[in-house]
Amino acid sequence: MRRLILGAPADSDTVWDLLLDLYIAYEENAEVSLTSIGLAGNVPATTALRWIRKLAALGYLTRTPDKSDGRRTIVTLTPQTISAMKSILDHNRTKDE
Repeated sequence: MRRLILGAPADSDTVWDLLLDLYIAYEENAEVSLTSIGLAGNVPATTALRWIRKLAALGYLTRTPDKSDGRRTIVTLTPQTISAMKSILDHNRTKDE
């Protein structure tokens, strides 16, 4: 289902963990900094950064400077990715019921 809706990158468990972390942050109206995102995927920072660059280039997420701290970058899902994540999670929720 992940691959069907999000495409090949979502096959990776690391990517899925990163996307889930960002989706949870979206639902909680919380910000996720570029430096903290690797913690969710439980991967080395270099691996997380590589995936973040790739996912941003593919249009899955955006990176913007933190308005309160210019040294930080905030990572957010694009509206299309949010919609895709909702579809996947809703499908899984109804499948389990």
